[in-house]
Amino acid sequence: MTATGCSTATLAALLNGTRPRVRRSTAQRIMAVRLADALCSGASVPAIGSVRRLRALVAAGHPVHKIVAATGLEQTTVSYLLTGAVTTIRVRTHQRVEVAFERLALVPGHSARSLARAARNQWSPPLAWDDPDDPSELPQHGDQSVRREAIVEDTAELARQGLSREAVTHRLGVSWAVVQQSHTRCGIPVPTFAA
Repeated sequence: MTATGCSTATLAALLNGTRPRVRRSTAQRIMAVRLADALCSGASVPAIGSVRRLRALVAAGHPVHKIVAATGLEQTTVSYLLTGAVTTIRVRTHQRVEVAFERLALVPGHSARSLARAARNQWSPPLAWDDPDDPSELPQHGDQSVRREAIVEDTAELARQGLSREAVTHRLGVSWAVVQQSHTRCGIPVPTFAA
């Protein structure tokens, strides 16, 4: 309830199907909730998104000590995450990595050592990921703007055909977060979908 700003009654009605429609503002608040926001900070979440984000920062040329400072995590925690040996992490760790990623992802780093490490391990840079938390996503190393524009165009066409949101994401082979992010980055609102 706290994460969405919606009442418990509204959420319960949506979950049990007694309320099939909601206002656009309510739907947007619900869709804006990230997994990490909905869980308490002591809960565990999959580590894949944090591992990908940290590796992407190394691939962007940031030295590990700078990443450690940006996350506020211990050096050993960051190093352990970079190995990819961990499958779950605490929500608060995920949130710290997310904040550091948002701050550093578009800032070029200048560490030759980090760039060499990323190249050696074939780690993908920040812009290769639309949704680092999606385990089925593969990094894209081409022109990201072309891919985003294609997602936006295809989403609009499929919405015009009357497909549901779930059918659209299945047809495009991407998560809903990727669809939303593509629209946001292109500056185009997400179309309305059939119920």
